[in-house]
Amino acid sequence: FTLTVMSFGYEFMWTLLQLGRFMSTISNGGHIVKPKILVDEPVVRSEKLYSNHAIESTKNVLEKVLESFPVKGYRLIGKTGTARMMRMREYSTKDHRFTCAGMIESGDYKRVIVTFVLNSKKSHLWARQVAAPLFHRVAKRVAYHELGHQR
Repeated sequence: FTLTVMSFGYEFMWTLLQLGRFMSTISNGGHIVKPKILVDEPVVRSEKLYSNHAIESTKNVLEKVLESFPVKGYRLIGKTGTARMMRMREYSTKDHRFTCAGMIESGDYKRVIVTFVLNSKKSHLWARQVAAPLFHRVAKRVAYHELGHQR
């Protein structure tokens, strides 16, 4: 059963903080970062885990995930995930966790955003339909907030 569910990510158990740290590492050019709730200072460079080529290739693939959710002047990069919740030692067909983790970039400006929704009033949905629109709304607010500070 492991090989079957691993092919679509069910054996990967990440917390939202770990997912955010992974996206931050990609956003930071492959250098691992220590997560902070609020960053008021520049990120300090640390050990580089991935090559520039690997980072840019990953960003190009992940950019396609959010291409239908544009924010003018910014590059959105992300990954969605739909997971069935465990109920009574079995995967539920009704209870899901929808996740969208990614980043918003423009030049040197980079922010990582992780959104998730537990369940939905509608059934048979994917994270692309539930968490990605939430990610997009947050990304637009982050971008417009940044634009307000640049004026």
